[in-house]
Amino acid sequence: MSHPGILRRSAALLFALTLVLVACGEGEEAVPEAEVQTEEGEAFVVDGEEIADAELYAAAQEEGSLVVYSGFPEAAELAIQQAFSDDTGISVENVRAPTGQLVERILSEGGAGQLGADAIRISDIALVTEVDEAGIYAAHEIPNADVYEDQYKDPDGHWYASVIPTMGLSYNTELVSEDEAPASWEDMLDPTWQGNICVGQAGAGGSTFSWAYFQRVELGLEYWEALAEQDPLILSSTATVAEENARGECAVAINHQGTTALQMNDGAPLQFVFAEEGNTVWPHYLSLTAEAPNPNAGALFLNWSMSLRGQTVAATAATDFVPHPDAPSPALGDIEFPPLAEVEPYFADNDEWVEVRADWVQEWYTMFGYTP
Repeated sequence: MSHPGILRRSAALLFALTLVLVACGEGEEAVPEAEVQTEEGEAFVVDGEEIADAELYAAAQEEGSLVVYSGFPEAAELAIQQAFSDDTGISVENVRAPTGQLVERILSEGGAGQLGADAIRISDIALVTEVDEAGIYAAHEIPNADVYEDQYKDPDGHWYASVIPTMGLSYNTELVSEDEAPASWEDMLDPTWQGNICVGQAGAGGSTFSWAYFQRVELGLEYWEALAEQDPLILSSTATVAEENARGECAVAINHQGTTALQMNDGAPLQFVFAEEGNTVWPHYLSLTAEAPNPNAGALFLNWSMSLRGQTVAATAATDFVPHPDAPSPALGDIEFPPLAEVEPYFADNDEWVEVRADWVQEWYTMFGYTP
């Protein structure tokens, strides 16, 4: 199937991004090949970059597996983990839940001394901070930490922004024509979409709070009020928004660009739109746990994820923006995104986010009549 592309409007102009055809068919993942050096007793090197010294690599091989607790969309997370396993021979068990629910589990298991995770990938800096303050995270310095901007790494090595997904708009192409499709956050308030919008609930994690935060800060509290009057279908997490939009449960949605692209690649009748006013960025932070059952395999996974190889996999197989300066823009099948700087990315103020999140989520619930 050929896709019309990922769309963005500038003023009144809607244009399709250039599509790059690659040697993979509908529904296939485009994990690039890599030159992997895994000689016994030597460092683990991929495409000329040392990811682990001989000691760490041998210890990780001895452990042979790890467990990742992840709030990242499942299809994308599994694609990343599979590439890691292919490169290293180490198996990964994925435990997936929306970030808010997952944090409750992490804090409960951690408090009881029974945390089963070796690594954790979650969004929402307020929840990351809560987990960190509970003593869950272990300090770890990745080999290539110097290539990352400060905003993408904790100074104590407790977390690294492993992917930086973006939220914008989507529509079902069987229900909405290109000319009718919303081009901006303001367009989502058109009476045409009343009762026909899908959104994730604001407290689900970084994905949903990112756009709720953006709307309140940049568009004003009155935007929340107007959007609530549109009577949107409120879902438990962003992961289900693309599915419901594809099924036609709603014509338009506030959606994650990576999940939308994965659905499109599988033949779903969806189109993604970068909104004129800005598109929110919500990093997923990857960390090691202080009481990891498999600490060396966990460290290898973190090193690999933040290497150029791991970042390239995340940009292609998972179709998300990544912070590594040399990694490509997201692409999957015949879908290619522009560089992040060209899609009006909106980065929240992390300190304000942490300060206001709890109160604003409760206010959002009240305004939208939602009970989690």
